Amino acid sequence: MPDLLKTLLLPENRLIAWVMVGLSALTIGGLIYLVVRRRLKFTIPLLLSVEPGGPANDRAGSNGDDAIRRYRKVLYAKVTCLSDRSKGSAPFYHRTVKRLSEAERSVPVFDETVYYTLELLPKTGPIIPRKDRSSGVVDSRIVIPWLDEVGFRDGGAGQIKEFVQLETNQDSDTFLTVSHFENGLQGSEQDLATDVPEDAEYVRLMVDFSSVPGAARFITADRACIRHNGQEEIAPIAQPSPALFVVVCKDVRKSSLIKISFNFDWNRLA
Repeated sequence: MPDLLKTLLLPENRLIAWVMVGLSALTIGGLIYLVVRRRLKFTIPLLLSVEPGGPANDRAGSNGDDAIRRYRKVLYAKVTCLSDRSKGSAPFYHRTVKRLSEAERSVPVFDETVYYTLELLPKTGPIIPRKDRSSGVVDSRIVIPWLDEVGFRDGGAGQIKEFVQLETNQDSDTFLTVSHFENGLQGSEQDLATDVPEDAEYVRLMVDFSSVPGAARFITADRACIRHNGQEEIAPIAQPSPALFVVVCKDVRKSSLIKISFNFDWNRLA
């Protein structure tokens, strides 16, 4: 080996030496590339995970190389004020809902919940209309992809205080809406729910009473469930803080409804 190195270092053999060095470098570089590529193939999906404890995406195809995105939905419902109208409570304020007739436009607010709904769609394209429903009054204010004003194709539908149809004329893979629900928690209607328009990787429902004075003393979550085709399945409720209730459901079927039922014990508050 020493004699070979001495021979290669002779001036007349330096070109051969440089060629051999180049080939060696290419070989080593190729091996490193293959090792790194193989490692990234398995680590990148983990780095992209958005749901703790689960994969970032499902896989399409037999080899599992082509990642596809599944439908996901998050609803954060913020209860800003809460009282019992039947006990003679005064309204917190009067909300003007412009779409209603003049006689019903000024709404006395005894409870209010703001729904922030985010939907992550499998692909960019047209978004089918969504519906917000309540036993009280719905006042939708924001739709993204952006609309300057929430409108109604059916003028008569705009006069129904318990119902709003939300739609956009833009293609997107993300849909965000913000709606105010007034007086939807009066009487026996002490529950909050969200529907699932298509098969979902997961749906997360969060209800936050932290703006309600003394909430932890008189508000409890009786049960949560997933309802599909008339069948109900109990869902676990997490409580990260005394006034925050969270339900996370995975692999939810299209046309399901996820609901949390609450109990307001006003006597405990008094």
